[in-house]
Amino acid sequence: MLLSGINYISNHGTSQGILTRFFLHFEKMAEMGFMGKRWPAAKSRYELYEKKNKEDFTNFYDTYHEVMKLREEYLQGVNNGTYFSINLDGSTSSDRTPEILIRKRIKEFFISGRQLLNNFGKSGLLEDGDFKVSSFLLYKESEVEKYIKTFSENFRYKQGYLKIIDIAKKAQVDFKKDFMQLRADIEHDYDTEIPRFKISAYNGEAVVEEPTYNGTNFFKLIDKYYHGTLNLIEDMSAYFYGVNACANTDGKITLFFRKDEVDPPRLRFRYALTLDVGDPSLQRLINPRRA
Repeated sequence: MLLSGINYISNHGTSQGILTRFFLHFEKMAEMGFMGKRWPAAKSRYELYEKKNKEDFTNFYDTYHEVMKLREEYLQGVNNGTYFSINLDGSTSSDRTPEILIRKRIKEFFISGRQLLNNFGKSGLLEDGDFKVSSFLLYKESEVEKYIKTFSENFRYKQGYLKIIDIAKKAQVDFKKDFMQLRADIEHDYDTEIPRFKISAYNGEAVVEEPTYNGTNFFKLIDKYYHGTLNLIEDMSAYFYGVNACANTDGKITLFFRKDEVDPPRLRFRYALTLDVGDPSLQRLINPRRA
């Protein structure tokens, strides 16, 4: 991510919000970034992306939210006696069947996240000559460095496009490497690789230890991977269109980061391509000399 501390208002993450954030918003940024002779080619790339990639975003959204919903329902059911009870003699009875569905949905979440990134990279949306997201998004660091060394001198906007590669490299360190490794392990054997809930009784009450992975709550990791994946796609796209808009308008239109509340269904996105009108809620990210 370019910046942290994003403040989303409650219930921003509707399905409509996902589509608005990654399609309507991207289309408008593409129009701003590629005004003039370059717009027909950029429009064709966007239309192909819109046609082929919507299902990837909605699947990823749906599986994430279902995992979190099932988790909450299970925890409530354990605590209210639906799935766990303490008998008069102190013994316990439990129904672990909800965990079976949770684990299946977790596997689907990791698969859909990998599919989303893979298909986004191949969509051609962020391409300009030798600059291609598909050439670095899911590759090892050594292969990315080889790509930079071979092709970066041909980039239309070398400094700006190298920044996009830096965004992807930072995401690799922040979450993507772990996400991809865990995805591979889970897809191979999800019953073994997904950690389990631990439920016990203490002083007549149910005690739940949620699954952990390397000492971290597993559902917090899923939340991190979900938002990290979506933010990565948005970060790269916003910077791609921002670099082009800034260069094509001599800096009159450029990329800004929203510092206050973000609400995609109401068209308040993390990034804005606009004139610099001194809005205190927007932080300028690209200057003409850096594009």
